[in-house]
Amino acid sequence: MTIALLLIDGILEDNRSRIKYLVNIQRSHKKEKKEDFIAVLNSFLHQNNQEDHEQRDLAAHILAMLIE
Repeated sequence: MTIALLLIDGILEDNRSRIKYLVNIQRSHKKEKKEDFIAVLNSFLHQNNQEDHEQRDLAAHILAMLIE
């Protein structure tokens, strides 16, 4: 899971226009294309209980970019 979060975080940092793409998916009016990334990341923050908190920190950073 950490690798996936690092990849997403790095991809979004490399090109901020990609975050707009994810926001567009989240706001889509078409049900088959809509995904609530904020809810997914938020639930991950509450359910992840690893001691090093690396995954939680990455998820929080991605979530902040989506909310921004």
